[in-house]
Amino acid sequence: MNYSKIFMGLSSLVVLTACSSAQESDGAKPISPDSEVEENIERVVLHGNYEKFEDEEELRDSADLIVVASSSDSFLEREQVSVYSPAEGDAPETLADVYSKNKIVIKEILKADDNFDLSIGDVLEVIEPVAVVEENDEKQIISVENYLEMEEDTNYIIYLGLNSYGEYSVINMNNGRFNIESEDSIVNMEEHGHDNDKEEHEEFKEEVLETFDEDIEDIN
Repeated sequence: MNYSKIFMGLSSLVVLTACSSAQESDGAKPISPDSEVEENIERVVLHGNYEKFEDEEELRDSADLIVVASSSDSFLEREQVSVYSPAEGDAPETLADVYSKNKIVIKEILKADDNFDLSIGDVLEVIEPVAVVEENDEKQIISVENYLEMEEDTNYIIYLGLNSYGEYSVINMNNGRFNIESEDSIVNMEEHGHDNDKEEHEEFKEEVLETFDEDIEDIN
């Protein structure tokens, strides 16, 4: 698969940057902790330019919407989107954007503007910067910045940004969605410059839980 150019993502609020090492892997890895996923699909990490927030307060101030929610669909059941730029001369078409659409059920609204018209129990479709891409009968999970898709039937605090298409996307990559039921299965990937992701996420999560401790007390 060709990931050789830099493009502005259409929906995922990132600039997708493919580096040469992204095409290489130490071998196939389990794609998620999702118990329904039985296929052993290689995970490829791409780099993306995105706005990174260093603490919960900064993240909260920047989010357009913060909810507690869960998904009833497994990762492979969600809509997988890959957008390609047209071929140029002898160069083949290249991957321009990749994301999946996750339909989540709102359990609690922690922050919203006056125009937000959904309520607890409603379904909201959100964009995650990870998707299954299939080309020439080969499947790969393309993950932007080592992002780990949300698990099925698990409650998360999710920080969302509203893009120019009126769609909500997870912001701040893994540090924009927090599993409030158990420890996340985020792993460090030193070969792609993600040697401290797990530790950073756990520290960030502590701040998030302290901020919303009373709000999520009765979530189940």
